[in-house]
Amino acid sequence: MDLPGSTEQIVFNPIFFQGAFIVDSSVPANNVPTSCTTNSDTGFTYVLAVGNGGTFTSTFNNRRDAVVNTVGVETDATGSPYVVTTAEQTTNLIFQTVTGIPGSEQINLPSNAKATRLTWVELR
Repeated sequence: MDLPGSTEQIVFNPIFFQGAFIVDSSVPANNVPTSCTTNSDTGFTYVLAVGNGGTFTSTFNNRRDAVVNTVGVETDATGSPYVVTTAEQTTNLIFQTVTGIPGSEQINLPSNAKATRLTWVELR
């Protein structure tokens, strides 16, 4: 998969949950030695459908900045996420940010989703 950022990279172990490939990426900060500010690394959390390599319809639709069919959102998470299902039956990714602050992101994955393969065509 081509990542959007030129310096973005996957350095953490992905997880598999309910037909989804979930992984955090890292975008190293661009710090200039002559600058008086220090930038922190950033990162994104990606959720891809394993069945077809695409998106789920509304994975991150609880975010005010997310749109339908979003593959990833900026969470600044580091390491591998952990999936928790609450008593209200919501699914959340639990993570730690690059600055050490704990965070969570609610995700919506269809249960028992079935997909068709889109990566090859049968030869006749």
